[in-house]
Amino acid sequence: MICFTEHINLQLLIETCIYYPHYWSWFVILEKFRNGKVIITVILLLIYLLILAYLLFFSNYRNSVHGIIDYNIIPLKSIISYFVNFNGITIQLATDNLFGNIFAFIPLGLLLPMISNLFLSYRKILTVACLTSLLIEITQFINRVGTFDIDDILLNTTGAIIGYSIALVIIQLVYNKKRQSF
Repeated sequence: MICFTEHINLQLLIETCIYYPHYWSWFVILEKFRNGKVIITVILLLIYLLILAYLLFFSNYRNSVHGIIDYNIIPLKSIISYFVNFNGITIQLATDNLFGNIFAFIPLGLLLPMISNLFLSYRKILTVACLTSLLIEITQFINRVGTFDIDDILLNTTGAIIGYSIALVIIQLVYNKKRQSF
């Protein structure tokens, strides 16, 4: 049996949820889902993650390096060696190692802040990108479908920061457009 004070507290909680939903972050998230703004971004993020997982673990290139155990834990060693041993940059070197690692993480930095305000900081994007890339590198190394390279983590994180910077520009443009319409 609910006593009188518990009933008042329950009523207060219900009224607060109904009349002041912005105090409850999950109400804000549900509202965004109802508007369809976030659900499309979440779907895009899931598609991106599936494509990334395929490319990093199951693609034909990954099958060609299966079984190789190699690692680099010295920052910038691989990147510098690409330029020191420069006899002309090949398309494969440019796409797989340099630009491929950067471009692979631009969508992560772009989509996360559009899903949640929790990711509206360079530090948080940097942390998520670094940890995600570290997890990928460790998984590739353990499963022998790639080498562990600290430079990949640096390039991936750079890509996420570029994506986040693009997201900030988009968010600012949308915010300015909304302000001008009022």
